[in-house]
Amino acid sequence: MVTLRHGRISGVLPGREDVKQIVYLNSEYVPVEEAKISVNDRGFTFGDSIYEVTPVIHGVPIDFDLHIARLRDSCEKISIELPWIFYTDELGQIVNRLLSLNGAKKDYKLYIQISRGVAERNHILHEKVRPTVLVMLQQFVRPPRIQEGMAGFLVEDCRWAYRDIKSTSILANVLAKKAAFDAGASEAILYDTKPEGKIVTEGSSCNIFIVDKRNRVITHPVNSSILSGVTRHRVIQIAIAENLQVCEQVFTIEELLDANEVFATASGIFIRGIHKVGKSLIKYGEIGVITRMLEKLFNEYVDKQLCTPNETRTKTEDTTTNTKSYII
Repeated sequence: MVTLRHGRISGVLPGREDVKQIVYLNSEYVPVEEAKISVNDRGFTFGDSIYEVTPVIHGVPIDFDLHIARLRDSCEKISIELPWIFYTDELGQIVNRLLSLNGAKKDYKLYIQISRGVAERNHILHEKVRPTVLVMLQQFVRPPRIQEGMAGFLVEDCRWAYRDIKSTSILANVLAKKAAFDAGASEAILYDTKPEGKIVTEGSSCNIFIVDKRNRVITHPVNSSILSGVTRHRVIQIAIAENLQVCEQVFTIEELLDANEVFATASGIFIRGIHKVGKSLIKYGEIGVITRMLEKLFNEYVDKQLCTPNETRTKTEDTTTNTKSYII
């Protein structure tokens, strides 16, 4: 159970700079420098593992239920049998303990990685093994409420066919991001070459949206060509609630460059406008009105999570201390 007082995790230590980082590895809480994984772990030898990253703001994991649902889905797709803790309140207790052990830093990234487990290196696994479970916190700075625009850089999408699986095998993403940085941009915008044109899929670590001349908010549909982003999902919900026309459909590089607005979404950046792609300015190189509106509304959504449970948390009441407890 993750217990919150006034929207914060209870039991978290006062801010201390001398607290060593503690991680959860295979049922044990250990200092990060003492955490050891076998050289025969399939996550190490094959990249045979799944991961998930959740922002934790003021002790509250944002949209934790959706992140864990995606983790379960990815594990199911590659036939990793998740340990029971991912189906009970035990996971919330682990997160709460890690927050307490690591001291009260303001914000974190909660990183979870599940590998198939340890076995002699062989493509075919001939025995049933126990998955390796890693849960750790990394320091995280919440994005500014009004962010500067960033530059995008077009890179052909050379990833595998199952991009909907959040696998740790992301070398192609890393190389695409490096190509963007080498070109002076912040994000790689990936595209597939199809008979109908060069179709924008997503960013190397984000989803991509455009706002067209009719003020329609457009993003690639959920299928095996993209990772279904949690922030993407929330932004679509917010846009629909504001009576914006949202279209989940493919769009080309030409449509991207001709758009009124372009923005990216991800758990680490929330919503961030893209003011140019390569040498081409989007509109006049300014962040558009719709992007700014969605940026503001998404931050308000996050703020609300810091004080109240989201709709899928289970609420209990401690009448002796008047402390609300939320089971994640």
